[in-house]
Amino acid sequence: GAYGTTNASPVIVNQGSDALPERIIENVRRGIAARIDGVLAEPAAGIARAVINGDQSAVTDEAREVMSTAGLAHVLSISGLHLTLVAGGVYFVLRLLFAAVGWMRSVKAIAAIGGMTSAVLYYSISGGNVAALRSTIMILLVFGAIVAGRRALTMRNVAIAGLIVILSDPASVFRPSFQLSFSAVIALVGAYEVHIGGGRHNQGRGRRLLNYFLGIAATSFVAGAA
Repeated sequence: GAYGTTNASPVIVNQGSDALPERIIENVRRGIAARIDGVLAEPAAGIARAVINGDQSAVTDEAREVMSTAGLAHVLSISGLHLTLVAGGVYFVLRLLFAAVGWMRSVKAIAAIGGMTSAVLYYSISGGNVAALRSTIMILLVFGAIVAGRRALTMRNVAIAGLIVILSDPASVFRPSFQLSFSAVIALVGAYEVHIGGGRHNQGRGRRLLNYFLGIAATSFVAGAA
């Protein structure tokens, strides 16, 4: 991630094999970017590349300023929102399909494994920022808890994710990305634990629908405040 200036043209002293995993992943990311550029015009293409494979190099200054003014600049960086949509979507679809089969057992666990796989694959093309790593670890822990039949959203899972991120990149502790993402997650999990501590009661369909939208509003408020 370093940058600088040189007084002479660079000389390639060694070239890695195209069979290396990181080279394969990078070629996939470039292929995705090329396909996006082939069907979308700027500034939409730059935004799509940022959202899909974490490449923000084509996001124009004007588009970035507009999204920042609208409070949507965080969407340009792959994080929990993107990974949850992908992994959660795969989990939902697989669980629906497997349940429709009828004869399959452990449908929930198998669908969770599918969600874990999709999260890892998406992270591999995301560019690997701290927020994406934290989100991937959290998703793996949540789906792992589902597979094991245990409660998924706990502070223990947040602590494990934090330790893994710190071990992989200790300097990330001093960056806003680490501090903001983990503070938001800690606040959300804490609010969730307080909420479920009050117990659940049978409610009508209308009340459940209202609570769903109230929950979305509360989630945005808690994460934003943190």
